[in-house]
Amino acid sequence: IGSIRQDLSDRHCGGKTVAEVELSTGKKLIYKPRGLKPELSFFQFVSLLNNLGDGPQLRSLSVLDCSDHGWMEFAEAHPCKSIDGVRAYYSRIGGLLAVCQVLAITDLHFENIVACGDSPIIVDLETILDDHSVPDYPGGRSWSITTCGLLPRWQVASDGHHFDLSGLCADSTQDAGIRRLAWLYPNTDQMHLTDISRLATSEQHRPRVGVKPSAASEFVPEILDGFRSMYLHLMSNRARILTEETTSHFDNLDLRVLIRGTSTYCQLQLRLLHPEFLADGIARSLELEWLARPMSGTSVPQPARKVLYQKELAAMERLDVPRFGSSSWSSLDLFASDAGLSFISARRDSKVLARRLAQLSYDDLEVQLGLIEVAIRERFDEPVTA
Repeated sequence: IGSIRQDLSDRHCGGKTVAEVELSTGKKLIYKPRGLKPELSFFQFVSLLNNLGDGPQLRSLSVLDCSDHGWMEFAEAHPCKSIDGVRAYYSRIGGLLAVCQVLAITDLHFENIVACGDSPIIVDLETILDDHSVPDYPGGRSWSITTCGLLPRWQVASDGHHFDLSGLCADSTQDAGIRRLAWLYPNTDQMHLTDISRLATSEQHRPRVGVKPSAASEFVPEILDGFRSMYLHLMSNRARILTEETTSHFDNLDLRVLIRGTSTYCQLQLRLLHPEFLADGIARSLELEWLARPMSGTSVPQPARKVLYQKELAAMERLDVPRFGSSSWSSLDLFASDAGLSFISARRDSKVLARRLAQLSYDDLEVQLGLIEVAIRERFDEPVTA
């Protein structure tokens, strides 16, 4: 081993994080302290679609799943050779959007996408098959492409300013409002504690020729064409897809259940590093009990919410960002009677793919294309084409 770069993710399960390992040969690998069956299943599905023919060809990564940990091929961001490569990238990310729709993938923010030349690569797939929330939109109630996280969506920080951390349109000006405490000038008379904004400074998710990243708003036709092509590819081959052994790989996966946004946990953890809460255990304990407030909005006892809060609290006391896997709730029959938490015990398997493939139609295709264009145009305050 040549070198190891650690702390490439949030802390989970006792301080475990993602690490980048560089071998003496110069080749790089990514180590993840969890099983990689979700990634393995996804890239096998991508290979199946590539072999079936007509849709945009998407790149896969090599994955080695070792049950409780795993290794992935390193996805290295690098520029395109020409503007044609950028066009190909946006056509492929349009195709990737269609795949995300049928596999119900969420949480595809800018840190989970890497622009490897003319190929967009997803590097974290633990929120696959997550279709518990189905929004309404013009044309009826159905699956919406806007839930995957790739398309731009304005969010509001605690101080009121807006930001967009989407996998397609985030740029270096975005500030989620999360403050990171840091000591400046340690071991000197000038040593002091300060807040450092966590900015979306990395733009490895955006394709480029040379140094300057390209803007998605300049390639809307390519994105729409790629989405249309892959959508029709999925629709025309859905019977063959469901007969393939590859789809059974989506059964019995341990997938991440997002109870709250990671930023909520991070903001609380950083606040607890303030000297006031480090010096006073009672004050720190009371601050941690903020997690119980959203769980206690009813006079009816909710044992499921108590269990959930206790698990969150235990993780936070270990200085972890709480991470919940779908398998950890399989033996607990607590959430079915709680409408607000019923998504925790929802089944996430190949039946999700079957349902979503069955939902594909020409009418739905036009609706989704409209949603994609509106999301991108509004992000850059541009008029939507007729």
